[in-house]
Amino acid sequence: AVPDGPNNSAPISVSAPIESPADSARARTLLPQSSIPSLIWVWISRTCQQIAPWACLGWALGVAGLTARLLVEFAYTRSLRGRRIVPVDKQLRSILSKLADRMRFTRPVALLQSGCVEVPVTFGWLRPVILLPACAITGLTPLQIEAVLAHELAHLRRYDYPLNLIQTMIETTLFYHPAMWW
Repeated sequence: AVPDGPNNSAPISVSAPIESPADSARARTLLPQSSIPSLIWVWISRTCQQIAPWACLGWALGVAGLTARLLVEFAYTRSLRGRRIVPVDKQLRSILSKLADRMRFTRPVALLQSGCVEVPVTFGWLRPVILLPACAITGLTPLQIEAVLAHELAHLRRYDYPLNLIQTMIETTLFYHPAMWW
């Protein structure tokens, strides 16, 4: 047993008293002005900690969706190489060969006619392919076809295909940032 004496005090209450809105407003007015910015930073920090898991989940879902879209587009592009393809005549291949020599393009380029495309398409980097629609071959003059082939070779010469892949990966990762789309 503990004797009653001058050293013993009443039990200490652990719970804080419930404040009324008037008490908390009075306490805010009694705070020094220098502590208000620190309270704002504490509130921002707590809010960010609460939002962070949801923001990360949203980012991961966005990256997953855009990656899936990229893979579907890549598979479709690869499938164009084998669908409704007809070899072009020797005259077009010789025009392409002369243009490639003039542009100092050393890699071999496959030139094919496709029933699946509506405009000339160039894709591939290691084994580049130029697909021409049938209407381009029948409806254009030789000079216009030469211009189209020179344009498509210029895409290959500038390495547009690998640069577009890199750009798409960056867009996929940073899709949420407005400056990325600008």
